[in-house]
Amino acid sequence: MFVGRAYVLGIVCFSLLSCSEVEYSSEFNVKPYFGVSKKYVCDINNPPKIGEAPCDIDSFRLCAHSEKLNVIICDEFSIEEGKSGAQLRLPEADDFRIFFQGFNKSKPDVMLWCGATEKIALKKGDKKDVSVFIGRCSDFVFTRNKMNTSRVFHTATLLKDGRVLIVGGVSTVSLDSCDAECDGIGCKPYCRLANAIPDAEIYDYKKGEFQKIGKLNIPRALHSATLLEDGRVVIVGGSRRVKLYLVPPPDKPFVMPEDIDDASLSIEIFDPQSNTFKKVQGEVSRAMHSAYLAHNGKIYIFGGIGNSSGEFESNIAEVDPRFGMKNSEISLTVGRVMPNIIDFSIVDPTSNTIVVAGGSIIDESKNKGNSFDIVSFSDVTPSIREHKYSSKDSYILSSLGSSMMPVNSGKFILCGGMLMRDHKLSFDGRDIFVFSQNPLDLAYYFDINNNSVSYPERNRNLMYKRSFSQSVYLYSKNPRILFVGGFESVNSEYLTDSSFIPFIPSRSVELFIVNSDLFDSIHPYGIVDAASPVIKMNEGRAGHTLTVLPDQSVLIIGGFSSGREISNTAEIFEPYPVDKNESLLVY
Repeated sequence: MFVGRAYVLGIVCFSLLSCSEVEYSSEFNVKPYFGVSKKYVCDINNPPKIGEAPCDIDSFRLCAHSEKLNVIICDEFSIEEGKSGAQLRLPEADDFRIFFQGFNKSKPDVMLWCGATEKIALKKGDKKDVSVFIGRCSDFVFTRNKMNTSRVFHTATLLKDGRVLIVGGVSTVSLDSCDAECDGIGCKPYCRLANAIPDAEIYDYKKGEFQKIGKLNIPRALHSATLLEDGRVVIVGGSRRVKLYLVPPPDKPFVMPEDIDDASLSIEIFDPQSNTFKKVQGEVSRAMHSAYLAHNGKIYIFGGIGNSSGEFESNIAEVDPRFGMKNSEISLTVGRVMPNIIDFSIVDPTSNTIVVAGGSIIDESKNKGNSFDIVSFSDVTPSIREHKYSSKDSYILSSLGSSMMPVNSGKFILCGGMLMRDHKLSFDGRDIFVFSQNPLDLAYYFDINNNSVSYPERNRNLMYKRSFSQSVYLYSKNPRILFVGGFESVNSEYLTDSSFIPFIPSRSVELFIVNSDLFDSIHPYGIVDAASPVIKMNEGRAGHTLTVLPDQSVLIIGGFSSGREISNTAEIFEPYPVDKNESLLVY
């Protein structure tokens, strides 16, 4: 991070206004703090200490940008100057963002390390402290410290004050089997139990650090977390214990709640002022669901598992922070588990429509698995209608762990995922269904206004196979969707391997450039080399979380890092340009 108090130094001014027309009245002083990266150590025997500048930069540039003033004010400093505090002076404005760009004097146009603040209000005479985490430009660096607990199937929620609340999940997998059929060698199909954790912590993006806070009242995994307008967070359902299958039962995901219990029946309210959790008992059980905060202020729960039979739920539940969860009078047209919610208000603020898709079962005889549900919130009671397709390609709509994002006010893109029934293998004299052809690299467009199925014309598929990956919008003049990690393949020896899941997590990252209809790697100018031709995460991850921070960097937390291991690390992605031909403000 960098932290500072204001002083005055020389400036470089780029603006429609001349520098002489700007009254400089606010000041600040900046000291850089660098994130941790093992990939860019010049001297492997003498790496920089935590917080020290890496050996590939000797200078940095600070730029302050105000849209309202239409001004960019920059100055350059040496790393040595930064140790005592780089100094800038600014005019009065309420929308300044401060950008850090680290470079080497031998290549002054190539930005290697980047960072930015959220918007800062400066009044005449202000001397403010500001902070930002500095990471490798268009790349991933570890946060300043690790989480206190390893996690997968957790939630991460951006709070109103910019902190991130991380709760629950699974930290380790026990040796306890959840299979009835076991012998001296093992269990078939192989299945292990994992206990949920009650642990909660906060990520402070200004410090780049995780901090422990109080615990949940009940351990939970496979739950949901929703931020309310008043700043509180509603944590809904989940389960105390989770089953992880090496070979899942037919038409079931590889992860399931072990039982419907007191976690499934309750909600918890997080108060960001006191960092405490209050439990509220409800009437309805849910785990492996998705939650959505509608414009009417209500939280709706879509899909999931609500009873011990393991059937996928179609009834839509409502959550009241005072009374917990209860059934509503509306239902989806088909039961779903871990469904995607495509919120069109992301690209069209006037929209009151979402799509609920994925997590259903393909049944061609009953014409199931080839549709999604359109939910409209234009009336007091939401209305539901099924949108079916005749194309066989539409069965991808049943996939689990896919990424679905809106691309305009009526169309969304579906990428990757896995099907819960795609192939039959013979194992130990029995025919069983496994995910042998998963994960998928398919990409399709679906439109809520027509029956056609299309795909990106520039390249039809993702660059990498991925399921249980994560995706977020990078808002910019040229909108891009960032895809991070996920399971990339199936362990070829999964029938005899003792791993508790057969899938291999990926380090891969790619962008979908919306206006260009193109999937592409991140190729930062000046960083690409023969050993690392494209940008990847420091660790493989699947079942992780992505959070866009107030400074527009992206926080990636936890997840499976192998078939056995669950990660306690987190990484920051800094989506800032490094090419000299790109504007500072492209993103």
